[in-house]
Amino acid sequence: MITAAAFVPSTPLLVPEAASGAAGELGLVRDAALSAVREVLATGPQRVVVIGTTSRTIGTPEPHGIATYAAGTGSLRGFGVALDVPLDPTTPGAQPLSLPSTVGAWLLAQTGWSGERVAVEVDPGSDDAALDACGASLA
Repeated sequence: MITAAAFVPSTPLLVPEAASGAAGELGLVRDAALSAVREVLATGPQRVVVIGTTSRTIGTPEPHGIATYAAGTGSLRGFGVALDVPLDPTTPGAQPLSLPSTVGAWLLAQTGWSGERVAVEVDPGSDDAALDACGASLA
């Protein structure tokens, strides 16, 4: 059952190191994103699911263009920032995470969330039936 949801931008510019000269100007957006995540966490969830699109082609073994990860590490190195962000700091994994999952993991780390988390990465071409099935499996 979904108890709360927060929609935040998946831009690497939320991370101060990636924003470089614009870190101050983006402070309000970053604060709003962190506030939204904190509000969700205040509801006492058992698990946090970070959902975002991916530009990677997802296939076997993940059916229908949807992949679910309990561990993995995202990177902002492609944006000129030497920063790697594990989805779960207690079990960083080698699975590379998409930008939305990376930003979501960073937001969770900033809020101090230590509970269960999972990343769901969706190919934008996924069909509705696959998305429904994924949602049901997460519930």
